[in-house]
Amino acid sequence: MRTLAPTLYALAKNLDRRQMLEMVVTCLTPTHYTSQALEAACAYACAVAEAVQGGSVAEIIEAAYEGGRYGLSQAPYQACAASSLGRLTFLVEYLKGEHSEDELLGFLYSVLGTGLESADVFSSVFALFLYDPGQTFRSICLATRVGGDTDTIAALVGALNRSYTLDSPIPASVLDTVYRVNNLNLVELSEALKG
Repeated sequence: MRTLAPTLYALAKNLDRRQMLEMVVTCLTPTHYTSQALEAACAYACAVAEAVQGGSVAEIIEAAYEGGRYGLSQAPYQACAASSLGRLTFLVEYLKGEHSEDELLGFLYSVLGTGLESADVFSSVFALFLYDPGQTFRSICLATRVGGDTDTIAALVGALNRSYTLDSPIPASVLDTVYRVNNLNLVELSEALKG
């Protein structure tokens, strides 16, 4: 989902939500200019923006609806495809019940799907976020077990949870391993991007 980079850029530049959404749409237009992609990406962008601004879970959900509606309004046509917002409405109710991790993961994989479709990724991200809001590392670990487009789901749910609260970091030992194995020097990279 091509939404996190323009969202974070807009937030860093203190752009308003409408400007942020316009950037998300621009980013999607060359390759993901469909109603389902625009709905999901704009919904996710507004959810992250609301989370960064300290919004509650209910406010994050409402922001997702706002963004999704905007995304649909920008679509060239309404495709015959699953609705991210429709799935979000369902998941909010579904997750009011008690579900084990395995039950939730099985439901996402077998019923809603965890493939490359925008609504699959979006609903998996939101299900894992709503399952235990603010638990960044847990949500990433669950995403790696859900199957399908796990890397995208894990990245997006991790970013949403981390935007929601900074009190749930990824353990330093895990980050150190990722940096070492992948030869990443993010401090050096961030300094280079500033310059």
